Amino acid sequence: MEPHTLVVVMTFTVALIAPATSSMTTSSMTPTQKKVILNEHNDKRRHVDPPPVKTLAPLEWCNKMETLAWHYSKLCRWEHSKHKDVGENLYLSTGPLQPKHVVEEWNNEHKNYNYHNNSCNKGKLCGHYTQIVWAKTKQLGCAAHFCANITGLEYKNITLVVCNYKPSGNIIGMKPYEASELASESETSLDMTQLNAYGLAAQYRAAAPFLYVLLTLLCTMFL
Repeated sequence: MEPHTLVVVMTFTVALIAPATSSMTTSSMTPTQKKVILNEHNDKRRHVDPPPVKTLAPLEWCNKMETLAWHYSKLCRWEHSKHKDVGENLYLSTGPLQPKHVVEEWNNEHKNYNYHNNSCNKGKLCGHYTQIVWAKTKQLGCAAHFCANITGLEYKNITLVVCNYKPSGNIIGMKPYEASELASESETSLDMTQLNAYGLAAQYRAAAPFLYVLLTLLCTMFL
């Protein structure tokens, strides 16, 4: 569903399937599970590579996004919803729901993402990761539902996890955040230019005092 030549062609991301373990009977997230999945999202946003110019703001839990996720998860469909301006990550688990593992699996896609080219590696997924670290996303709401059957798949007795994000990430032509390395390279280049210029001026200090004064003045004026 997700082309490798561009990270985003839709306002949501594609899905990932968890390894099979054991059956699950619960149909919604507990308060503790919600807290874990929110904290895991924010932990990943604090540890992005390359690092951002500005620290990514922590996400806040949104009951509206949770409600959307809850109603959609009950449909047991293996396809994305049509909610406008809402990002969405999907996950399937055949065992007990482990929110930390869910976010880790999505975040592991960072290995498939090339920030400089803003693209996924060929044949790989990275849209779950880019949604997690999307700088302009502020709110998160998730839900889970135990499904006897999943429309579009042959899996049975499986838990569908839905996370919704507001505002949506994965916008065509945009990177998830602005990396600081570009600014750092610019600053480093400027610093080296200044050092080289002042070094050149210093070479003339003893041999040609007039040129030393002139070059130092020019450095002060233009660097």
